[in-house]
Amino acid sequence: MSSTDSSQLQQQQQQLAEWKLQRLIKSLEEVRGGGTSVITLIVSCKDQLTRTSAKIAEELSVASNIKSRQRLKLYKKTPPNGLIILCGEVGDDTTSRGKERKLLVDFEPFKPVQRSFYVCNSAFHLDPLRELLTSHERYGFVVTEGNGCLIAEVQGNVKKTLFRLTASLPNKHRRGGQSALRFDRLRAESRLALVKKVAEAAGEVFLQKDATVSVKGLVVAGCGDLKNELKARLDPKLQNVIIKMVDTAYGGEAGLDQACDLAADALAGVRLVEERRAIGSLLEAATREDGAIRHAVFGTQEVTAALRLGACGRVIVWEGTELEAVTRRHAETGEEKVDIVAPRVAPVVQTERDGGGNGGGGGWEELQRVPLIEWLDREVAAKGGELTLVSDRTPEGLQLVRGLGGLGALLRFGVQAEVLESFEESKEDGGDGGQERETRGGEEGDDGDDFF
Repeated sequence: MSSTDSSQLQQQQQQLAEWKLQRLIKSLEEVRGGGTSVITLIVSCKDQLTRTSAKIAEELSVASNIKSRQRLKLYKKTPPNGLIILCGEVGDDTTSRGKERKLLVDFEPFKPVQRSFYVCNSAFHLDPLRELLTSHERYGFVVTEGNGCLIAEVQGNVKKTLFRLTASLPNKHRRGGQSALRFDRLRAESRLALVKKVAEAAGEVFLQKDATVSVKGLVVAGCGDLKNELKARLDPKLQNVIIKMVDTAYGGEAGLDQACDLAADALAGVRLVEERRAIGSLLEAATREDGAIRHAVFGTQEVTAALRLGACGRVIVWEGTELEAVTRRHAETGEEKVDIVAPRVAPVVQTERDGGGNGGGGGWEELQRVPLIEWLDREVAAKGGELTLVSDRTPEGLQLVRGLGGLGALLRFGVQAEVLESFEESKEDGGDGGQERETRGGEEGDDGDDFF
C-alpha cells in the first residue's frame, strides 16, 4: 500500500470514528440517572490503570453498583490513546422510576487523551468527549478588495467570520484636469487608510494577549496589489505565518470560498478543503458527457445498485443523515435483503405482492438495524472502495444534501444507464437476496436498550 493510500485510509477511519463519537454524544445528552449513579471515567494515555483502579476502590459502594472496576480489569495496560468508560443505571428525562437500565460503554478514543477525569453525577460529563472532536489546527484568512475586507478562520470543516469591514475606495479615472493629481492623492490616502485598518484588525484577531499567533497559517487574498500592500503592513509575527498569497476576483464570502480553493495545496489535510474537493470531483463526473454511460450516481437506489455491481470507487455521504439499513429475512424462504429506511420505522410485514415469496403470505423478520453510514462503511470496504463523510457547511455540501439526497458515488468504471435501471428494477421485484430498498412511512418503533 502506497503512502497516499495509507493516508487516505487513516483519514477515512478518523472520519468514521468522529461520526461514531458524535452519535454517542448525541445519544447520551438526555440520559439521566439517580443521584450519583452515573460515572464518567477518562484515563489519560500517560496514566496507569492501577492508579485509576485504586482511586475507584475508594468509592467501592458506587463502583460495585456500576461495575466500572470490573471493566478496568479487562485492560492489562492503558491503551495508546487512553481509555474512556461511561457507565451507570440510567433512563432519560421521561423515564419513570423503576425503569432504569444498566449502561456500560468503554472504548479507546481515536486520538490521545492528555488529561485524566473521573466524576460521579446524575448525568454524563461530555465536554471532554466534545473536545476530541475539535480540530486544533486553525487557519486564518484575510480577504480584501476595494469594497472592504473579510477576516475569517477555518478549523476542520467549520469556517467562521471574525471581522467584516465595508469600504468604498474611489476608482481610477482620467477626469479632473488640473485636479487629477489631487484625486490620485485622495485615492492613495483612502487606500492606505483601508490597508492600515485591515492590518490592525488582523492583529487584534490573530494575535493573543501574549503576542503569540493563534493560527497555524495565514492566507492573504485580494485583488491586484492591494493584498501586497496589506502584507507589508501586517505585524511581523503574522507575516511569518503567511503560507499563501492568492488573487481573488471577489470579496466577502465568495472571495473566502475562492481563496480556500486557490490555497488548497497549502491547506492539505484541512477537512473543509478536502470536502469541497471530493464533492467537486463527484459533480464533475456527473456532468461528463459520454452517451448513456454513467460515471457518478446519486441517491440510495442508484448507489446501492452500483454497490451490487462493484462499480463504486468512492462513496460520499452526508454525515448528518439519519437513514438506517435494516436487514430482513423471509420467514418461509429464508431470503435476506437490506432495506434503507427512515429512522424509527417499525418492521414491515410484506406479502407476496412485495416480493414476499410463493403466495404463502409470510412476512419479513427484522434481523439487524444499523445506521446507514455504518452499513456503507462495511459494504464499501468489502467492495474495495472508499467512504467519505462530508458536512453541509460548504456550498458543495449543501448542494449534495438539499438537491442530491445527501448520498453519491464516483464510479471506478462507466456503467450503462440501462444496466443501473435493471438492477433497480430487480430490487423492487425482490429478485436478489442482496437487494436494497428505500422504505418510507410506518409507525414509530421502540429504540430498544442499546441505542449506540
